[in-house]
Amino acid sequence: MVPTDQIQETGQDRRESWEGRLWQLVNRRRFSTTFSIGLVVVAICLGSFTYMLLTGLTPFAPTRPVLISLLLANLAIVLVLFALIFWRLIRVILARVSGTAGAKLHARLVTMFAVVAVMPAIIVAVFAAVTLNRGLDTWFGERAQLIISNAETVAEAYLNEHRQVLRGDTLAMATDLEREGSVILADPAYFHRLITGQMRLRSLHGAYIIKSDGRILAKARGSVEVGMPAEEHFGIAREDDVALFIVEDHNQIRALVALPSLDDTYLYVARFVDTKVLE
Repeated sequence: MVPTDQIQETGQDRRESWEGRLWQLVNRRRFSTTFSIGLVVVAICLGSFTYMLLTGLTPFAPTRPVLISLLLANLAIVLVLFALIFWRLIRVILARVSGTAGAKLHARLVTMFAVVAVMPAIIVAVFAAVTLNRGLDTWFGERAQLIISNAETVAEAYLNEHRQVLRGDTLAMATDLEREGSVILADPAYFHRLITGQMRLRSLHGAYIIKSDGRILAKARGSVEVGMPAEEHFGIAREDDVALFIVEDHNQIRALVALPSLDDTYLYVARFVDTKVLE
């Protein structure tokens, strides 16, 4: 027969062991709950800060490393929250399979926690996606506009340089032709050789001697086909100036200048330009 004192001690030991396990379980659940709630709070705060940073509500401008770090941090928190929820669901499923008491109540609690934890995570993810899209549009949009503006400036400078170079070449060529005077008209073969040599010397792609009515008096060998200038261009040339104009359909810049020593006679030249610049 077991003594009464021994039975009482055994019962007390069991009660103390059960109470210790209960406190361990409570403390463990308190830590898990506190950690989960803290993680949700951090996710909301971090998402709000990301939104403020991307929408320009902060006193400093975001840099690329800062943006990447914030997005990675948001992603890490969302993944941790999903991992916690997944782990708790696994535990509930195992508890229900093994028939542990309170498994249904635990399942309800986990479901409620999942809803509470997942909703902020989803909101943060949507927030980050929307604000990232807006932020990148603003950030890269300004840079793209700046690049386009710079490209247009460079293209315009390139065209202006071409205009000035063609203007100089046209005036120099006209001066050389003027020196020959009426001789060039009296000797068509010499005239043809002269204008062809001048075109090649000045890297032109077309050179013509024309009248204002459209007649061609001479044409350099290898010249590209060109249409006649407009009347307004003849008007500019008559005022002792060089008429410069771009023909985008043929990727050309053309020049027209009068030859004063020859009545109603004009030098008409053309040079190709890069298609991308014209576009």
